[in-house]
Amino acid sequence: MQGISKSFPGVQALQDIDLTVYPGEILALVGENGAGKSTLMKILNGVYAADEGTITWQGQPVSIHSPHDAQALGISMIHQELALIPYLDAGKNIYLGREPQGAVPGTVHWRKLYQQAEADLAELDLKLNVRTPVRFFSIAQQQMIEAVKTVVDVGVHHPGLAPISQPQNLGDRLAQSAPRPVAVAASQKAPV
Repeated sequence: MQGISKSFPGVQALQDIDLTVYPGEILALVGENGAGKSTLMKILNGVYAADEGTITWQGQPVSIHSPHDAQALGISMIHQELALIPYLDAGKNIYLGREPQGAVPGTVHWRKLYQQAEADLAELDLKLNVRTPVRFFSIAQQQMIEAVKTVVDVGVHHPGLAPISQPQNLGDRLAQSAPRPVAVAASQKAPV
């Protein structure tokens, strides 16, 4: 990211910000509330558009207009607010919207979904029952399920970037355990 600027009515949130992240690298964006950490991550993830600046991905300039655009590039954000459905189990949450197709068109291959979810959790050294509704897991466990979901979103076969808002050591675990190079940019509040 080079020369990123963003303003909202009456507020200059970011001005001429540069950020470079390399595969396997863990960065922390630390600052006070309102410093622009989340705004920068949301620009990278396509939630906001930058007023100025460029984003380069794997050596090529890119335009990211939506989270879908970011995901297509291999960028997926782990938000502070969990995006899990409490009454669905971990496996269904991880693959929601990406369920493997069954033999009959329009059906889901449930066994494959649960086998893959178990393998994805194992890649991050997590021992959770993928058939347990996520409401029964602790907040820390739910954050890890969200992380696995993001790694799956980024895609298993190419390097990715997973910006994390309020990570609380999640970035370390993700970077150490990911099955392929993942650059983790962590946005976290400064200690008080």
